[in-house]
Amino acid sequence: MNPGGDAQAGPQRRLPLHQILVAAFTLPWRHRAAVARVVGLPLLAVIASTLFFNLGLPNSGAARWTLYLLYLLATSWLALSVHRLVLLESGDARARLDADGLGRLGRFVAALVVIWLVYAAIMLLVQLAALFTLAPSIPAGQRPAAVASFPAWVQWTASILAIWPAARLCLVLPAAAVDRSFDPRIAWRLSRGNGWRLAVIIGVLPWALKWLAHLFYRQGATLVEFGVLLVLVASFTVFQVVALSLAYWELTQPAPPPTDPLA
Repeated sequence: MNPGGDAQAGPQRRLPLHQILVAAFTLPWRHRAAVARVVGLPLLAVIASTLFFNLGLPNSGAARWTLYLLYLLATSWLALSVHRLVLLESGDARARLDADGLGRLGRFVAALVVIWLVYAAIMLLVQLAALFTLAPSIPAGQRPAAVASFPAWVQWTASILAIWPAARLCLVLPAAAVDRSFDPRIAWRLSRGNGWRLAVIIGVLPWALKWLAHLFYRQGATLVEFGVLLVLVASFTVFQVVALSLAYWELTQPAPPPTDPLA
């Protein structure tokens, strides 16, 4: 799948956010046959693991963690397949589960977990900072109740501050998917000046799609309606991954040669 476009790219280039968001939806539609062929099995795996969650998690802690792991592996398999489809210009883009494919999947999952830990750690630090800032103004006898009802604006502030570095580090994911160096330092350098644009792709776009999916949900939905909603939500994951792939493609394309003004 060729992302197309004639934008001049480079490490310090400003991401064309609007174009990326539009292409995240139009590109998979234009190449829907190739997308269906590549993401079919991973998409089914994501839908199946989601069904397990909605059927009710077992009380056993081991069973819960097993389901979490299965969902993480299925989602990572889907993301790998989409990244490779968008970024590889030739050859079979499918993320196969052979020795090389499993190693690639392991590196991808490890990078995803590290990014999540960075996000969670920053969230925690911001919340602790807010807690210590607000604590003197809370009467001693009311502190447990006040902490239990932590202000919503603190949660939002922590999320916004945490998504920026996490979004910049997310460039390691498409790099790992296509067997390129996924050094966090490289991702940080490539994303310089585009942190908040990447935050829109990593944070705002998934939130908007989740909100859109929620509009289709209703209590007492039939099994068919629930199945259609699962397919829709899983498909939204494809759009999100395509957006990140396009951002990575824009930031890693070599700069065009300078134009000779005398030519």
